[in-house]
Amino acid sequence: MIRLLLAGVNKNEARFDCKKSNDGKDYFVLTATNGQTVGKSQMYKSESGCSNGVQSVAKSAADASVVDESDT
Repeated sequence: MIRLLLAGVNKNEARFDCKKSNDGKDYFVLTATNGQTVGKSQMYKSESGCSNGVQSVAKSAADASVVDESDT
């Protein structure tokens, strides 16, 4: 398993874990510190594809705005 921290986010707030599915494809899961899964990726053909996906999301997330919809 590969574990990568979200770029620009405190290491205690969220993490990406690359995992392998039962059919051998790689995917990543974004997990909050409370253990809750907050995101799951598409399936990738390789571990390097998964890592590239994580890097792409992390790069995009650094510029993303945050919208709190907890009261809606």
